[in-house]
Amino acid sequence: MTKVPTIPDFYSQQQIFITGSTGFMGKVLVEKLLRSCSDLKIIYVLVRNRKEKSAQERWQEITKAEVFDRLKKERPGILEKKIEVLCGDVKEKNLGLSTENWKKLQENVSIIFHCAASVRFNDPLPEAVFINLRGSYEVIRLAQGMSKLKVLVHISTTYCNNFSTESGETIYPAPADWRKTIEIAEKLDPREVNILSAKYLGIFPNTYTFTKNLAERMIWDHRDQLPMVIIRPSIVICSLEEPMPGWIDNLYGPLGLMLGTAKGVVRVTLVDKDSIPDYMAVDIAIKAMIIAAWKKGVSPVNGDVPVYNAASRSKGITNGEMIKISQQVNYKYPINEMLWYPFVTSTKSNLCFKYQAILKHLLPAIIVDQIFKILGKKPMLLKVQITIYNAMMALGYFATKTWNFANDNFLNLRNDILEEDKEQFNYEFDDMTPEEFIEMGIAKGRIYLLKEDESLLPQARKKLRRLYWLDRFTSLSFKCFLGFAAYKYFF
Repeated sequence: MTKVPTIPDFYSQQQIFITGSTGFMGKVLVEKLLRSCSDLKIIYVLVRNRKEKSAQERWQEITKAEVFDRLKKERPGILEKKIEVLCGDVKEKNLGLSTENWKKLQENVSIIFHCAASVRFNDPLPEAVFINLRGSYEVIRLAQGMSKLKVLVHISTTYCNNFSTESGETIYPAPADWRKTIEIAEKLDPREVNILSAKYLGIFPNTYTFTKNLAERMIWDHRDQLPMVIIRPSIVICSLEEPMPGWIDNLYGPLGLMLGTAKGVVRVTLVDKDSIPDYMAVDIAIKAMIIAAWKKGVSPVNGDVPVYNAASRSKGITNGEMIKISQQVNYKYPINEMLWYPFVTSTKSNLCFKYQAILKHLLPAIIVDQIFKILGKKPMLLKVQITIYNAMMALGYFATKTWNFANDNFLNLRNDILEEDKEQFNYEFDDMTPEEFIEMGIAKGRIYLLKEDESLLPQARKKLRRLYWLDRFTSLSFKCFLGFAAYKYFF
């Protein structure tokens, strides 16, 4: 019997293609592969040109992020030696690759991680189709010409099944034909497609979940042609341990709302206090991707498409508990640049949220922006609050429900790895309580996202006390004004 290779041995001398390498998960994936599977031959990363920067310049800028600090220290020079930047765009035909680079990938690549996606829930349908659906099809077309292909890992989402709040580790029926959907997006006027969008989406709340569902069906339809696996992370948040605890580079998701609350900008949220959200630390999701690719690559060839829900399931706490903990942490680690005293309420009613958002977010933002204008500063708060409002309305569908994602396949991946791989690739949920994780996330988010200086913490605590009394005074004054107005009106 042939001995099963270790995970680093499986990746040794392999040429890997990664889409979405400039995103949150993509960066952590590149870092982990280079640090723990350093004998790989090369990683090709697909990077878009932008008007002001080339793909190569963008990648050089990305590698300055803190996420790569440990790698640079432990394996100096590996980022320059084993990364090749390919200019392209996942939403373009042929992934925007040149004929030469397309051929190079087909001749050399043996492992694909398709991480690229638009996670903007309010994307117009044609845009979401081109990125999430046709982009996945172009990756499949590329893979079909790869004679050395061992595995294609497709990154989806646990929220792609909107037929129920219960979701197993299986591929569900699609609400539409993926081929026809691509054809419609390509041939019809975008305005016509957007008009038909609501009817076409059916039960799906947004174009993101709709197109990710169709992409999974596309994967299933090619199961006999390519060795593939699907990884479905839930809501991806900061790292648990690697490459450092608490690393994150975006304000999406719960941590963004917590930090928005800490700044005094977010005063009301659209969530059900009793629902239990499902979050997944980015480094655990990345380990699962690397292990799943290894497992598929060393297994006998078959037409199966394993699905792994990278979900925490019963390890979560309610939204209400999370809000309470985050407020306690905000008082412990206040932000020096806070605009107002941090306090937040929540509601699961769209109507109540809209009313409170106008009262607590939009009207104060208009007043503050007028003050900025008088002081000769650029008004900005109203724009920020409109962005927050739109984000909460989009997320409300998910935040007001409890989702139950089966994760047996995901958990059992840990049982498949060899003893010698456990130090680098095993993952556990029990090393840190949810309370400890939230505290770490906020404390580190202050540093990585808000660039707060820890030496200013005593100063921030003094400011917090001042804003507390100002908030109490303002609140009392407003209530007195309303009482006086009511008295004058009725009497």
